[in-house]
Amino acid sequence: MELTLFYVSNNPQNKGDPSGLYDIDVHYYLTYYLAMKTGCFSDSEARQIAEGDQHSDEDADKKPGWGNKVVWIMGQPVVISDPAQQARNVNFHAFGTPSQNVSRAAELFAQATRGSGNLWALGTYLHFVQDSFSHRDFAGNTTWGHVPGGERVDHTNFDPNKAMQAAGKTFDDLKEFGRLRGCKCSGEPDWTKVREFIDVGYRGWNPEDIVREVSDSQLRQKIQILNVPWRSSTGR
Repeated sequence: MELTLFYVSNNPQNKGDPSGLYDIDVHYYLTYYLAMKTGCFSDSEARQIAEGDQHSDEDADKKPGWGNKVVWIMGQPVVISDPAQQARNVNFHAFGTPSQNVSRAAELFAQATRGSGNLWALGTYLHFVQDSFSHRDFAGNTTWGHVPGGERVDHTNFDPNKAMQAAGKTFDDLKEFGRLRGCKCSGEPDWTKVREFIDVGYRGWNPEDIVREVSDSQLRQKIQILNVPWRSSTGR
C-alpha cells in the first residue's frame, strides 16, 4: 500500500492538504471572494488567483504530505526521511521555522509582483500565508505538520479569530498587489459574512479530530454565504 495515500485516508479525491492546513473553502472560495471585493480584479483574474492558491494543495510539485517515506530493504519496510517532501512542506505550506517562513513569504511575494505581476504566483503566495495562520503552533515540524494537534486545526471554526486574521492578511495583500498594478482598491468585503463563513464547521457528534476536510454540505453553505460561483459542478 502506498503510504502517502494512507496518510490522506486512502482517498485520491481528497485534495486538501493532510498536514493541518486550511481547505478549499479558504484557499479557493474565500480567496476568490476577497479578490473580487478589492475592486481591482476581474472575475477571470480572481479565479486565476484562487486557482493558484488551491493548486498548492493539488500539484505534485507543491502539495504537502508526510515528510517520511517507506522503502523496502531486504524485504522489510523501512521508514526514512523524505527531504523533497519536507522541502515542499516548508516552501509552500509554511512548515519552516518562524524566521524561515518570514523569508519565504517575502520571496514568494517578490516572485508574484515581478514585472507586471503574476496572478497564479500571487495565489501561491496567499496559500503560504494562509497556511502560516492555520498551523502557527506547529511551525518547524517539516515531517508531521499539525498531527500532534489533531485534524481540528483544518477547520476555520476551530479558531475563528485566527481565521479572521488570515482573511484580513489575505485581503491586505490582494490590495497591495493591486496597488502595485496601479489600482486604488477602494472595495471592502462584508466582514460579517466572512465571519459567518468561518463559523461553519463540524460540531457535536462529528468531532473535528476525526473528519479532516470540510464536508460537501458545509462547503455548499459557505459558498452560499459568500454568494460566489462554484469552482466545479461538485464545488471541489
